Amino acid sequence: MNALSFQCLDLHKYRPVGRAVTARIVGAVCLFLGLGVSVAPACRYNVRDVGFVDLESSPYRLFCYVDGSTEKDMADRFGAIAETELRGSNIRPIVVDVAGSPGRPALRYLSPATKNFPALVLVSPAKRTMPFELRGGAAATDETLRDVLGKIVSSPLRREIAEKAMDCLGVVLIVEGPNAEENRRANDVAQAAIRQVSNQMHALPKAVSRPPALLKMDPAQREGEAVLLWSMGIEPDRVKEPLALVFYGRGRRMASVLSGKEITRKMLEKFLYAIGADCECTLDRSWMRGEMMPARWTHRQMEKLSKELGFDPENPLVKIEMGQILRQGVQSGNEPPERRAPVKFGYREIKLGSIPSEPSESAPAQGGKTPCCGGGIHPPGPGTAADETNARRQKAGGEAPPPVGGEDSFELLNPLVPIGVAGAVVAVFGIGFTLLARRRGK
Repeated sequence: MNALSFQCLDLHKYRPVGRAVTARIVGAVCLFLGLGVSVAPACRYNVRDVGFVDLESSPYRLFCYVDGSTEKDMADRFGAIAETELRGSNIRPIVVDVAGSPGRPALRYLSPATKNFPALVLVSPAKRTMPFELRGGAAATDETLRDVLGKIVSSPLRREIAEKAMDCLGVVLIVEGPNAEENRRANDVAQAAIRQVSNQMHALPKAVSRPPALLKMDPAQREGEAVLLWSMGIEPDRVKEPLALVFYGRGRRMASVLSGKEITRKMLEKFLYAIGADCECTLDRSWMRGEMMPARWTHRQMEKLSKELGFDPENPLVKIEMGQILRQGVQSGNEPPERRAPVKFGYREIKLGSIPSEPSESAPAQGGKTPCCGGGIHPPGPGTAADETNARRQKAGGEAPPPVGGEDSFELLNPLVPIGVAGAVVAVFGIGFTLLARRRGK
């Protein structure tokens, strides 16, 4: 009997065994594919990661206005000291000669009533202005300049927010009002929301070392934190009820400022869950582009961030990728979230849109005209000063938008859920196929 005949006989004799082995191989492959699909990686970044990358094309600007009466070396001294004090911050110092450039656009931020120079004015990306008095005027010492610049770029609460945001999922800040009972309710709601989110952090697409942190600002702290409140569109003298702000990343605010009865556990949970969501989810990108507080980030902090995040937030390639992420997905424009259809987290194919245009260089809000919680991502609800658009709509007899704490703006759905379900189905099919093959083999 030749070798070919022997091989044919051998295969014929053990054909049942061959079928069983083949079935097991097929089942194992199905099981492997099922497990592979169920743990398929999502976007390498989450919303929190995006918050650490400074993509602001229009940062805070600190104008130093000088004129002919100003000491000649003042502009040079200001530039040298500002370069040191503002290094690593999102504030850009600019010297403007009032006499030498009468038509310069930067002069629109200077109050016409200003008579004494040099004059310092901080301008936010939203074109709000905040003047600062410089003791000594043109004869101000270097120590005076350092003291003023230090208060502009830093404060105790801003430093604490920055430190906790590096380790925690986010930071909930309660700005307390005059009513002790309302303050207690707001703090209790915030603590309950943080506990709930802490219990669900294991289900987030990307692990975060610590749960959200809770900070409070009592009325006595408002004066020292005036720059922080101003950057969020809040006037310290107009805080009549508790306010809640959620910060993440590099001191960026998530969505809008919540006020009074708008501060609910449900809303705070939505804000915090959104921080841990995939950056390529269908969350409205306007939620991710809340205003960033003016602050300074040291070299030590940036090194710590790079190790924890797994990427360098200052890398130009990372910034390009983050910019592409923010340009895709839901772009709301000026439409308030309350009027949009609810959006779910999940994957979908989309077309890259154009780069959103910068806000126009409109005249800034001067002192006393900034609404209590203006400049937010969506208009303030009951208990806060309505923005000019809503006021005009109401005067015209139109319908005002519902409060922020009303209908959900989106529903949270882990993007891995549908993928995991598909993987589980494939895995069950593979196991069943293997068991059926074993029975037939016997």
